[in-house]
Amino acid sequence: MVMKSNVFSQKHVLITGGSSGIGLAVAKQLVQKGAHVHLFARREQALEEARLLLEEYRFSPDQVIHTISVDVSSSDQVTRQINALAEKYGAPDILINSAGITYPGLFQDLGLEIFEEIIRVNYLGCIYMCKAVAKGMISRGSGVIVNISSLVCVVPLYGYSAYAPSKSAISSFSDVLRSEMSPFGIHVATVLPGDVRTPQLEFETPLKPHVTRTLARLANVIPAEKVAQDILDGISRKKAVIIPGFDASLIYHLRFLLGGSFMFILDLLT
Repeated sequence: MVMKSNVFSQKHVLITGGSSGIGLAVAKQLVQKGAHVHLFARREQALEEARLLLEEYRFSPDQVIHTISVDVSSSDQVTRQINALAEKYGAPDILINSAGITYPGLFQDLGLEIFEEIIRVNYLGCIYMCKAVAKGMISRGSGVIVNISSLVCVVPLYGYSAYAPSKSAISSFSDVLRSEMSPFGIHVATVLPGDVRTPQLEFETPLKPHVTRTLARLANVIPAEKVAQDILDGISRKKAVIIPGFDASLIYHLRFLLGGSFMFILDLLT
């Protein structure tokens, strides 16, 4: 059994996209550390399966493992469920925005409805969640907000014209939110993962253009468990930007070190 963490033990953590992928991996590690975990996701069956799985990692019998079916792209649903949660447990100590969708493809082939849905879920869903918890965190004078963006927001990858801008918007929003929330004792962190071994990656891989699949081979796919570990470590260390995995970190730093030359190299590869 994992020892209790002074950082996460008895903390109420709300995770969107918590029924699979990175969100579920983070939830498992938090439950092991003695946290109370509340999962938001759309699919009720997937949420129930996630709950049953988390029960196996429970640290103590008094831990709360709570699942709620919510479409984060609906501000009304988000506000209603957050208010109900706050009435019972108070404002969450930690919010992790992991909900997200993607649909790779060539710009000229992607329908406008794909761009619109990705913005609604990835970006506006993040905004709605942050808006719903901010007031309670401000009143309490503490809190942590973690927004999962993507490495593609700093390395514009061929085939992600719909996805990359939604993640860039999250990163920019998080930077501003960090400066505004800091005076209230609220820490905001941005996560920039590369390819992660999740159901979402399995879905998108067949849709990737040939060039995208070729470029993706330049970096290793990392397990969701590794990303979760790095996220929790980043929270513990109050990091503003969390980059899981060596390959992603190297690419991130090369992007800024090489400047325009990096884009020239990327263009040659495509």
